[in-house]
Amino acid sequence: CDRIAGKGRVLRASKSYEAGEVIIADMPLCVAREQPGNAAWDKLVDIAGTSTVLDFRALWYWCALHSLTADDLGPEHESDPERGGWPPMSAEDQQRLLLLHQGDPDKEPSEGTMAVAAALTPGLRDVGLLERCLQVWLMNAFAVHEEALGGHACMFLPSFISHSCCPTSVWHYTSDQCFVLRARRGIVKDEEVTLSYLDESGLLDSAGLRRNDLSRTKRFWCECQRCVDAVDLSRGLTCSRCRKGVLFARAPPSAASAAGASPRGLPTRGILRALRPAHYDEVTAATLDLWLTFGAPALKKCSGRFYYEVRLGTGASEPQLGWATEDFKADDEFREQGVGDDEEGWAADGERKCVWHGGCKEVPDWPGAPWKAGSVIGCALDLDQGIMTFSEEGTWIPAATMIFQPEGRGLFPALSLQGDFEVRLRASDFEYPPDPDGAGGGFSPWLDDEVVPGVLDRWSPLCLDFIGSRCENCGYEADAAESTRLTSLERQLAAAAADWSASAPSKGDADGDGEEADSDRCEKAEAAARLINEWFPQHGAANRLRELLAEFHAGRGNTAAQLHHLQKLSDYTAASYPGVNAAHAWAKAAHADVLMRAAESELATATEKSAESQDGEQGPTAAHAEDAEEDLDGPAIATADIGAIEGNVVQALAEYKDALGTLETMFGPEHYWTMEVVDKASHGEEVLSTVRRQCSE
Repeated sequence: CDRIAGKGRVLRASKSYEAGEVIIADMPLCVAREQPGNAAWDKLVDIAGTSTVLDFRALWYWCALHSLTADDLGPEHESDPERGGWPPMSAEDQQRLLLLHQGDPDKEPSEGTMAVAAALTPGLRDVGLLERCLQVWLMNAFAVHEEALGGHACMFLPSFISHSCCPTSVWHYTSDQCFVLRARRGIVKDEEVTLSYLDESGLLDSAGLRRNDLSRTKRFWCECQRCVDAVDLSRGLTCSRCRKGVLFARAPPSAASAAGASPRGLPTRGILRALRPAHYDEVTAATLDLWLTFGAPALKKCSGRFYYEVRLGTGASEPQLGWATEDFKADDEFREQGVGDDEEGWAADGERKCVWHGGCKEVPDWPGAPWKAGSVIGCALDLDQGIMTFSEEGTWIPAATMIFQPEGRGLFPALSLQGDFEVRLRASDFEYPPDPDGAGGGFSPWLDDEVVPGVLDRWSPLCLDFIGSRCENCGYEADAAESTRLTSLERQLAAAAADWSASAPSKGDADGDGEEADSDRCEKAEAAARLINEWFPQHGAANRLRELLAEFHAGRGNTAAQLHHLQKLSDYTAASYPGVNAAHAWAKAAHADVLMRAAESELATATEKSAESQDGEQGPTAAHAEDAEEDLDGPAIATADIGAIEGNVVQALAEYKDALGTLETMFGPEHYWTMEVVDKASHGEEVLSTVRRQCSE
């Protein structure tokens, strides 16, 4: 173990390791699994399903409960799982477990933890201990599955290993649940040993999505080499100049990144920025049910009177529209703190009919119906007099007026909400411009018409992600206009994926909704394929859509289309990750599986046709009938047919071999993932022998 400033404890190699070599093999400190039928577990699941105070799934609290000692639980605790309890942890193991996450020992337990303690551990004197144990599991657990049941395991030494999106090691379990850590590549003495807190498929996602996931689940912003590289190899689109090369996005910045230059020089990250969370990606932009905070810090004003509009769009909910000060803190994590939740913001909320500053303040006499999708809200700010006013469809709402002390502070437009929206900052874009002779007289737009496009939305913070990206094929360098166009294509991709998911047949409806629905789904599949084939040669979101399209074509028996998408998936997994990755091995094996099934089907068909041809010429014989019973060992097949079939089998065997090389390195020769491919390759050799025997005959 070693300690790195700003990172904490890490693990370093005490000697050099070759790729595939075992670094650690150890049993878990504790394993906790779902236990349907266990009275305590069922009670916990019931609490999680009916209570609103639990912050996490039932399994996490179950893990924490398994971390308490007999002394913690008291003499009345039932330790026999068969009788509805759970075994206590030893004092020694608990001491080691608590070393894994120091946190704040004085932190008050959450409402959820107190509810669980009251229901399941009434004898627990220190509920704060249960909270500490919960935090240990949240930060250090390794997933473990047995049949259909989920679970988590907690290790000691492996918990000191830091995450990397290009890790030096990989972990797995043996059949007896021993934790094994292997070198994913060669590791030299004293080099830091890292592993991925994401699964193998997660490592193929874009940098923004990986950071987003890690921040949400592990509460840190990844600064590994892959995440700070100049280009994001999981977010590449076709160059519009040569239509052959690829333009890659840049890695997203952290909340600490500078806001950028003045609007006339185009801010580094655009006018509208994601503030909470500051780490923002194309998947977050497409997820309308996330409550997010946006702002335009580069438009900060300290004096004058200004006006902007917000049009609420699809899925708009819980809007807090207004302004924030220059001291409003961006945050890399998802939090339920938006504009007006603290002292650095002010907002109006016409859905819940309240105003926000340092928390919610209800407005009983708010007129009219609640704001909804389609509502256009005007936000007017007088920085000289300290007055904020709001309008709906051009009608001012006096009840929502807010008074504040300007004190020379800089304020900028900011908003928090779920769903889609448009922010309009130029006079030419206003739907309800302030009446110069009325209550809105004297207000200026936040942007002049000639500056930049003034209508901004959820995707605007991404619009400059491709600026400076250079095509290696033709040398074209993307400017702001090209970057905006590429981001627009990503938006089309997100819409196509959502449309595809919405058109899926209901569960249990194997036949779908009839011929019309089936035809519509085929058209959507063709349209989605055209989009990703033309513009998304190396993109994580396109990769996920390809997986769905491959599954769709498999269900329809369209082998050629299925193979096309599986080959593209295999190509993507190889190109987007700089090293061995099990997802690439599984993609190779999946492509080989379809090749093998197709070869066996074609062999059976060709054999049958050859037999029919011989029967027509010679008539049936006893010897021929006996041969026909031996499956594929039938009459001789035309050379052209056998050559194509043999080619498919040979290609499948080569892909199985590549997959085996990766899986053996990562999981060893005896792991079931490895053995599964060994069995497939063995069967492929048998088929190849049959094909070649047929050819020789």
